[in-house]
Amino acid sequence: MSVAIDHFVWHYADVAAGTPCLEDHHRRWRYREFAERVDTAAAHLAAAGVRRGATVAIVLPNRLELLVAFMAVWRLGAVAAPLDPAGGYVLVRQQIEATGAVVVLDNRPIDSPRWVAGVPCLAVEVLGQPAPTGWVAPPDPTADDPALVCFGAGDGPDSGEYSHGWLQEVAMDTVLCLGLTESAHCQISLPLARADVIGMNFIAAIALGARLSLVPNRSQPMAKGRRTTPARRSRAPLWPSPPIC
Repeated sequence: MSVAIDHFVWHYADVAAGTPCLEDHHRRWRYREFAERVDTAAAHLAAAGVRRGATVAIVLPNRLELLVAFMAVWRLGAVAAPLDPAGGYVLVRQQIEATGAVVVLDNRPIDSPRWVAGVPCLAVEVLGQPAPTGWVAPPDPTADDPALVCFGAGDGPDSGEYSHGWLQEVAMDTVLCLGLTESAHCQISLPLARADVIGMNFIAAIALGARLSLVPNRSQPMAKGRRTTPARRSRAPLWPSPPIC
């Protein structure tokens, strides 16, 4: 039976409006700011053709806009497919094809529209522009609805699908095991491209109304708080590599 999901940031837009939510070394957003950015991004994705049940491939390194993209996709009842750009052009292209994505979000310049594997690309900066008018948020996804399509650590395009209910269970298990509370300051440097990492870090923090910092690695620490192991390094060419067509 479907149950309500409580880790959607727009649920906190009023009750935790002024509470610190996300930050990196350059910016800090409170819960109200994060929720407003999510709604703006969702309106742009809807204008690009993203509908409930569709998949959006997100080819971004750890940055605050990656977390906006996750929540904006879920705001529409769609499915996020986070792909690690460090995997290289060939692998990422295979993964985009495997997801059946309708849109690819990435770091490309805002004025250079391109396609990958027949899928239109959207520069992530577009999501921060003024929102199109007339967009209305659909009903929230349920626990049974798919939230993520994620790939394993190997070199193949095999993927797994994870529901919102699964993410919430992972997040709550993390909260209980670590004794986290809403006053926790969580820090993460692992690439947010795996379902378990997303659930144990991003979702756990948001479900609590806690604070989450994205840090590049342990050599550039932020304020004291919880942190994960350093991000893995890759010798593969970064995305995008050759010209995309």
